[in-house]
Amino acid sequence: MKIIVISGAWCTGKTGVAKKLSELLDWQIFSLDHYKEKRFDQDERGSLIQESYDDLFENLKEALNEDQSCIVESDFIDDQQVQRLIKISQHNRADLIQIYLHAEPKVLAERFIQRLESGERHSGHGDEQYLEKAKQSLKSNDYSGEASFSPLELPGSVIKIETSDFDKIDYNSIIETMGS
Repeated sequence: MKIIVISGAWCTGKTGVAKKLSELLDWQIFSLDHYKEKRFDQDERGSLIQESYDDLFENLKEALNEDQSCIVESDFIDDQQVQRLIKISQHNRADLIQIYLHAEPKVLAERFIQRLESGERHSGHGDEQYLEKAKQSLKSNDYSGEASFSPLELPGSVIKIETSDFDKIDYNSIIETMGS
């Protein structure tokens, strides 16, 4: 049994990569954004992030108890959540395989602006507060905030994927590297 953990900075394509791998492998996805948006829409905004992680991990445990390999997608900026993920994988004897996504910082800033200006991004993310910073990054050519992510400290293998051009992602190669 395996847990694919898709990590990386915002706008690296975590959700898109998770969906494509889910489609190819026929594995279930557990996305923090899904649970966060659901709670936001239900007006459950107390500890939105913490409770959304609770939902994610509860559902992940249920799938693992049924011997299902899964995909988990989040930026995992909170080390406490990374430790929870490790404990769940160990308890269920599931191998962790991290797919770490990264892209050129300028591309990330451009994607962020496009995503917000499209109006398709769920309002529960609160990204609007970062829009001016992203625009300023493009004007000043300073992308220090966009480049601050690195792979998670997880046991298991790490597959690094450059996502500046989504059309260049070789999903068959990723699956082959995972040994699935």
